[in-house]
Amino acid sequence: MLWPHLLGVLLAVAPAQPKERESRDAAFWQSIVASQFAVPEGESPAALMAEVSQLLASPDPRLRDTYGYGIAAAWIYREPKLSAADVRALARDWAANFRKGVGSRDDDSVFLRSFSALDLSLVAALDLKQPCLARSDFDALLAAALEYLASEKDLRAYDPKKGWIHATAHTADLLKFLARNDKLPEAGQERIVAAIEAKLRDADVAFTHGEDERLASTLASLLIHPDASPTLLAPWLQRLKESGAALWRNEPLVDPTAYRSLQNQQSCLKNLHVILSVRALEKPLPSAAAAADVALLDVLKGL
Repeated sequence: MLWPHLLGVLLAVAPAQPKERESRDAAFWQSIVASQFAVPEGESPAALMAEVSQLLASPDPRLRDTYGYGIAAAWIYREPKLSAADVRALARDWAANFRKGVGSRDDDSVFLRSFSALDLSLVAALDLKQPCLARSDFDALLAAALEYLASEKDLRAYDPKKGWIHATAHTADLLKFLARNDKLPEAGQERIVAAIEAKLRDADVAFTHGEDERLASTLASLLIHPDASPTLLAPWLQRLKESGAALWRNEPLVDPTAYRSLQNQQSCLKNLHVILSVRALEKPLPSAAAAADVALLDVLKGL
């Protein structure tokens, strides 16, 4: 029978298939950190970024924070080492991560989503000083960020063993830099405000780990922008005023869910007032920011 013989010959002359590269161990990534983030000889920073991005999903805070985020911060923003095309490709991959497992709670899938948002904040920050995003890229990233802010249900801030989770805070960081960009249209400003209001109002947790302050920084970035409208916060402030008045009508039997909602919103707007006040000590606020600050302070005093 010739078939076994022929098969053996074919296998003998067939070219060996290349082996898949084994995953880098922590020592490899640590060597990059230890070398002040120098790119190892013979390595491509773009290829390495694609590899290290896999660590964003890790429940190990050293792998996720120190390498998955830390190396990205060095190579994307502090000392850019990637081409604009490479950055755009990474941004598309990270934005696609927002939908992986979204809606789940209390599992490790949140790390990939949350830390993808944090790494995307580096892309948004880079685009301010070294434009790399086309208008279509910017619009797609804004839409993905807003969808993710609304869709994420795992709102834990910190785990004593696994470290920071912080999906809301990381998405706020991304939106903060998008809010500063001249590519953001007026309708985009309104969408960001509406998304922040909805998150604070509807969240089933009280934000206690700086999420409200990070969202306030996004609002400040919007208001300080030269194109901001002085009435940007007006619809939200009116709704907050009405909900605040309604809350206390049934005192002392206050609805705890409504109370939490009110407190989340109040805390964010108080932080916004502080941010604007501190900035005003350094230089006068733009007229839109000054007008919005007066309006929000008036509402806060009445709550």
